[in-house]
Amino acid sequence: MKRTAWLAALACAAVASAWSAEEKLTFWHTQGSERAEDLNRIVEEYNAANPPMKVEPVYKGSYSDIFRATQTNLIAGNPPDLVVAYESMVAEYQEQSGRVVDLEPLMRDPEIGMSQAEIDDIFPYFLEINRYEQYGGALLSFVFTKSLLSLFVNEDMVREAGFGGPAKTWSEFREQCLAMKGIGKKGYPITVDASTLDGMFMSRGVNLVDYDTLTTRFDDPRVVETFAFLRELAEAGALYMVDGDSDEDFKEFVQQNAPFFIRSTTRRPVLQSEIGDKFRWSMNPIPRAEGVDPMTVLYGANICVFDNGPERVRAAWQFVKFFASPEITARWALASGYMPVRKSSENLPIMQTWFAEHPVNRQSFDLIPLGRGEPTPRGWQAVRDEVVKAAVEAITGRGARSPEAIAQDLKAKADALLAENKEPARRGVTGIAIVAILAAAVAIALFKRKASKHA
Repeated sequence: MKRTAWLAALACAAVASAWSAEEKLTFWHTQGSERAEDLNRIVEEYNAANPPMKVEPVYKGSYSDIFRATQTNLIAGNPPDLVVAYESMVAEYQEQSGRVVDLEPLMRDPEIGMSQAEIDDIFPYFLEINRYEQYGGALLSFVFTKSLLSLFVNEDMVREAGFGGPAKTWSEFREQCLAMKGIGKKGYPITVDASTLDGMFMSRGVNLVDYDTLTTRFDDPRVVETFAFLRELAEAGALYMVDGDSDEDFKEFVQQNAPFFIRSTTRRPVLQSEIGDKFRWSMNPIPRAEGVDPMTVLYGANICVFDNGPERVRAAWQFVKFFASPEITARWALASGYMPVRKSSENLPIMQTWFAEHPVNRQSFDLIPLGRGEPTPRGWQAVRDEVVKAAVEAITGRGARSPEAIAQDLKAKADALLAENKEPARRGVTGIAIVAILAAAVAIALFKRKASKHA
């Protein structure tokens, strides 16, 4: 009885909240400080253009914070209209609620959608990464803040060590790491991050997940090779772990203690400010195995839309479409350090001016077609933690296990985590259904009351 009363109260609160804000869409995001100001300016510009519904941007903290808050609101039956999320988060939202909107019909809607020319103007992989295999290829999110994994190189230091330029293969990268002692410099300051490690695996040709069986390929010989590569360089003193949260790799590079580091392209604006003309540097694709085409990891967040009714869904899509327009995506890219969504943005005067300001600006843009997404199955968030643990063990040699044993153990743990997520979760479904029914009843009552007042 108490539970029913609580659900009823929750439903009333949810409907009342939605009713009072029926003409405004709620947009949850993670952009703080200066990026928040830039984002708010774009939203204000959109709102001033008399859209179907205005947008209210709400900062929700870190990605972990926004993930927890969104899950809580889904259980309560009152999710935001738009939320920023990684692909793995979107998959979990859909598993939890089934309320994530497939944007494909809206994108192709003859009234409010995009023309085929506009769709073709979006970098193909930006769309591909937002289509979810486990949900029949549905377009459950749309690109928002995309960046790429880049090899940042001190060109002067690499040439001083006797090389002609940045390493194109992992073999060349190994040679460069080992050669740095000869000029009194350190090797590779590695931030042990799941996306960086995925890039190391994928650039060796590993397809990390078999979606048919929902199992991983962490036992692939090329994964073992990666762990052996990391251990060899660490034991030789040519690779050392640093704290990514403190940007230690960034500092080592700027202070010219290390010749390179591998991180997101979003580091570019700060590097330009910190380095100035102290030395020549460049942005490059991550190294790859011989015989593998150039590639890098495409990561960053997207926007997903929750089904809060057809009118709100259509209005939310129109904001998404606005944000992906050539000029807006170019302005957002220059302000934030993220990548523009549209190919044609390259030809805009503001982009041409930006390209002329520094060689790395053009280099970062040219990385876009090389981007490839990481796996997105349900449960991948937890798998990422295991990838980091495995790499740390490989680098430090703790436990004295071989790279083969580490890879086998990683596969076993990752497969177990994915197996837990094979069947759609039922937790909270009954509660959500009850809340939805009660909310509908309250909404009808409020509508009748409102109608009677105007009769």
